Amino acid sequence: MSEQSGYEFIRRDRCPACRSQEHQIFWGRRASQRGGLFPWRQASMDLPVFRCGKCALTYSNPLPIPLSMSQHYGMDPENYWPEQYFQLDPNFSPFSAVDFQKIERLIPGIQKPVYLDVGSGIGKSMRALAAKGWDVWGIEPGEQFHKAAITKGQIPSERLRNCSIENAEFPENFFDMISFGAVVEHLADPFACLNRSLDWLKPGGIIHIEVPSSNWLIGKAYRLVQKCMGSQYVTNLSPMHVPYHLHEFTHKSFELVPFANRFSIADYQYWPCLTYLPRGLSWLATKYMKYTDTGMQLVIYLRKT
Repeated sequence: MSEQSGYEFIRRDRCPACRSQEHQIFWGRRASQRGGLFPWRQASMDLPVFRCGKCALTYSNPLPIPLSMSQHYGMDPENYWPEQYFQLDPNFSPFSAVDFQKIERLIPGIQKPVYLDVGSGIGKSMRALAAKGWDVWGIEPGEQFHKAAITKGQIPSERLRNCSIENAEFPENFFDMISFGAVVEHLADPFACLNRSLDWLKPGGIIHIEVPSSNWLIGKAYRLVQKCMGSQYVTNLSPMHVPYHLHEFTHKSFELVPFANRFSIADYQYWPCLTYLPRGLSWLATKYMKYTDTGMQLVIYLRKT
């Protein structure tokens, strides 16, 4: 454990997900800033990246923890999103029509679902679901984002907690659904937070999670190119630069956690998303990712038992 460049570095002796000590594979090195095809030209430092051979979680070791959370998330929302993002669009939906059908199937017969949005940002999802008649609550740890959600997003202050999930308090068995959209990968101890959120969820309730996949085809291709160039750099994670991803996952990363007896996996899917390839190659890569579960994003639903 040491401090450098505004970070505390915490050594980890096992996989943060399945807790295995025997299956940890050195995967490469991640630069402290974006560097494209030649990251060593710009990186002031880098971190070792490991992959668990048992559950396929990808993580840095050591884990960099900023000495102040404002170091990562203290920026003004206007500097994080373009101006049009703040427009109050009555047609905005946090889920696609297909996803809404899936959610209705997973939590059937509930007229007014009690919903928690973890990492609410400026409250767009909360506002959209409240308009559908849902009973919505939120957690937003960023002070500036919390303020913007209330002033610009018109979210009632009593419905949006300005705290981390680690410090949040809700009654047990309170929510029908909890959503972690683009949140879990940012947490220093994501599985402790998930275990805690299960306390707030009603039996049979659903946790919705969207996270980057550690099996993304383009990430593996980048690693192969770097190896051919004699480099150990990878594109997995971004622990010290935007968007500050600390972990990447597969569905097995959730199947094998020590508290897996508290939930079942109700559904999961890998989304291809971006390829960063020319159009012709992008089309082919997208098709391949769909059929091989090697897309960029994992969407998974956990049901509390």
